[in-house]
Amino acid sequence: MRFEPPTKKKMILIAMLALALVGLFAASYLTWEHYSGNDVRCVIFEGCNTVLGSSHAVLFGLPVSLLGMIYYAGFLFLLLIYIIEKQKYAFWGACALVGAGFLFSLYFVYLQVFVINAICFYCMVSAITTTLLFLLSGILCNIDNKVCLPDRQARSPIFIKN
Repeated sequence: MRFEPPTKKKMILIAMLALALVGLFAASYLTWEHYSGNDVRCVIFEGCNTVLGSSHAVLFGLPVSLLGMIYYAGFLFLLLIYIIEKQKYAFWGACALVGAGFLFSLYFVYLQVFVINAICFYCMVSAITTTLLFLLSGILCNIDNKVCLPDRQARSPIFIKN
């Protein structure tokens, strides 16, 4: 049996799974601390509790960290469906989700830097994770454009079978 190194596509998918797990862990930790009422231990920055105690930390009555957990879990679910079942529609859903997550991350980083004037380490981990997921999904589409393009043969009237 001969060992074959993983393809670029497999390496990117593995990196995406790992990043999504990191994001899920960070969001889960913040959600746990929110509901337990404990202060969050900031590793590098000292503004975690300032950010998480602000009015911007709750959206639609839910902590943003809980919405982050749902986001990362949904992304993982769709990515696993794509990997296991080869359903490109699941990958499209994951890309749509990570695109929305990227826009929300930009907004939340803006809030931390310019409105709240404090930085939450775990929030920044999530923002960086989402940015990397966004970039990797674009790179994956560039490597294997069959993943990101619709099946033209199925949609074109020229290829209708009798």
